[in-house]
Amino acid sequence: MRLFVAVYPPPHAVADLATALQSVSAARDMRWTRSEHWHVTLAFLGDVPDTGVGDLDRALAAVAGDAAPLRLRLRGAGRFSSRGRGDVVWAGVAGDVERLMALSSSVGVAARAAGVTYPDRRPEPHLTLGRQARGSGAAAQRVIEALASYDGPVWPVEEVRLVRSTLGPPLVHAPLSTWPLGPT
Repeated sequence: MRLFVAVYPPPHAVADLATALQSVSAARDMRWTRSEHWHVTLAFLGDVPDTGVGDLDRALAAVAGDAAPLRLRLRGAGRFSSRGRGDVVWAGVAGDVERLMALSSSVGVAARAAGVTYPDRRPEPHLTLGRQARGSGAAAQRVIEALASYDGPVWPVEEVRLVRSTLGPPLVHAPLSTWPLGPT
């Protein structure tokens, strides 16, 4: 199974960002992600054998139980450029980012302890909005400019999800487990 661990913004934060993107959402050279898939990835785990999910589930439940809820907001935008693959355009994350990074690190440690091959790297918190195919990068730049002063509503992060991603079309994200942050 292709898995990742993430936090999801609530509907009001998603709606606010979608409204901010209306002026550029018709850009033809962008492949937009669907708003119901918008999330902030804590760890992309890749392909995990079905037999390893139980250990992973228990390890991640423990991590979530040890983490306190936090508060985030979506702010600004940027891009990751890749030669030959186009640009990935993203919304930035603000708020309790250092605590989010610590949670991400703990998720990585737990995944490795559960037998999942996961690299030890520092992620850059973001929410992927879309991809621009090869080209000038003009569409990506328009999105970044449209969100330059964007400062979305603050939202509480109270849970973490383990999600199965099935590539499509259509792309399907199916939550396998959800754990509340903090002791239950």
